[in-house]
Formats: sequence, structure tokens, C-alpha cells
Amino acid sequence: MSTKRKNSQDLGSESKNLKTSPEVFNMFDHFRMSSWLYLTSCPKTNEKKAPYICELSIFNRQAHDSIVKVVAEFIGRYLDRPNVEIEAKLGLLIDKNTHSRLHLPIMTEAAITQDRFIRFQSDMSQAQHQHFNQMLNTRVNETNSAGYKGKRISYKHLYEKDTFYVAKGGKIRVTCDSRTDEIKEDGIVQKTRLDSMDIYSPLNNLDFRISINDEVPMELPTGKPMHVRIKDRLSYEHDLWRVDLTQVKTQGTGPQSNGNSSGMTHELEIEVSNLEVLRNEHNLMKQGKANQYLHFIHCFLNNVRLLAQYSKKH
Repeated sequence: MSTKRKNSQDLGSESKNLKTSPEVFNMFDHFRMSSWLYLTSCPKTNEKKAPYICELSIFNRQAHDSIVKVVAEFIGRYLDRPNVEIEAKLGLLIDKNTHSRLHLPIMTEAAITQDRFIRFQSDMSQAQHQHFNQMLNTRVNETNSAGYKGKRISYKHLYEKDTFYVAKGGKIRVTCDSRTDEIKEDGIVQKTRLDSMDIYSPLNNLDFRISINDEVPMELPTGKPMHVRIKDRLSYEHDLWRVDLTQVKTQGTGPQSNGNSSGMTHELEIEVSNLEVLRNEHNLMKQGKANQYLHFIHCFLNNVRLLAQYSKKH
């Protein structure tokens, strides 16, 4: 402000010493009058202009996200099953012919029909695992800070051991605390794969697979186990979802996950942890009543998509 006043004074002193003709004075008067008319005719700068409102479409409604619609229908086919498990895993879709990441002539996310020439690899690099660990820990701290208004994230560090046994109808998995050998609550199940859907995500470093499984409670099996998986798991619970970031070491004669010869893998899963709420909304939709089923599926995919977007390269 002081600089402007000084400049104005300097200009004033120069104008006093300037010998000007009547024509020049008339020109100055005309300029001053023109400036005044311009300024008085301009809209006030402090007047707020209402933002332009654009309707959603010619039908004044939002178009469905095609991936949300397809995933909602896919999941909805299995929600009536009492022991269903719904989860998404991050990883890579691998072309079996090239043994490298699938490449399709498309630029955006797409649901892939099952193809025998494609496999899903749920393993990620240790650097990616560490990246997700740091990012999710930061979110735990942010959501648990004083004054945070949203829903908080709870965190657990679990040390588990999965032991697998051969049984009629499929393998039985016994999960216990790897430090105490105490079997966890609901830790004896027979897990059967029901279906899966692969989502190709070329804009991100990772694709994902949505898996539907049955986990039927069983009695403790006997006999020699097939193989053992030692899990160091970081579990983040938020709203209806749980994000599990797990380092897994496989022992025994069972298959080494994802062809990893070292037997050590790094996995990230997003599971629906509150199926009852999702199931209720789906039932309301089937009855033609107001519901949030598609919104909840969208929220589920938001978690998966954002984690895929935030992933770093191998």
C-alpha cells in the first residue's frame, strides 16, 4: 500500500510541472469521465454469481456404472448362501502364452469373461507390500486423530497358521494363532470356490479378482496335513469392509502360491466383513423397495479401485 501511495505522489509532482495545452486538459477530462462511466457500469466484484447447474442428463438421471452393475449382479447371485465369503484380491492377470501381464487393446477398466488362457496372480512385490503397509497405517492414524469426523479404521496385527487336510468334498483348513497354536473362533472350515470375476485395469499397476467362496464350519480333522501356510497379517477394518495385507510362507508338499518358488508371497485382500447389511439391502432391491445395494457395491469397488490406483510399480 505504501509503495502505491509513493508512486501516486511522484506522478502528481510530475504533472504539476508539466505544461499542457487546453486540448490535453480536455482529453484528460474525457478520459476521467469515460473511466468513471466504465467503472460504474461494471458489475460489483464482490457480488457472488450463482454457479451454473448442469442436469445429469437429458433424462435427468445418472447412468449406471457398468462395472458396478455387472459386479452387483454377480455378487447378488450368491448372497442367499449362509456361509458365503466375498472378497477381492489385487494382483495381475497373466497371459499364459506370454507369461506376462495381460495386454488387451482397450484403455479403461473391464470385466473379463473366464478364459483358459488367462490366470490371476495374487502375489505382489515386497516393495508394493511395504507401500500399502505405510499408506494404510497413515490412514489409521488420520482416522483416529482428535477431531476426525468420518468413520475410524481399526487395526490388528495377526500371526496365524493355516493347516490344510484332505477331506471328502475338498480341503479342510484349520487356522490357529501361530504363537500359541490356539485354534481361532470359526477357524475350522471347508472352503469351496464358487465363482470369480476378473477385472482388467490397464491404467493401474494392479488388476483385481472378485472371488465368491463357501466357508462351511467343520470338525477338527485327523491325519497328516497336506501343507501349512504361515501368515503375518495386518488387518484394517473400516465400515463394512476389511483390508488384509498378508505375508505368506508356504511349507509342505502343497502348491506354492502363484508359482513363487521361494514359497513367500505378499497378498492384499478386501473382504465384505458385514454380509448381513449387504444381504438386507439386496433383499430390499429384489422386493422393489428403496435400497442402497448398488451404493454399497460401489463403495466396495471404491476401496478396491483406489488401492489399485495407489499401488506402485513392482
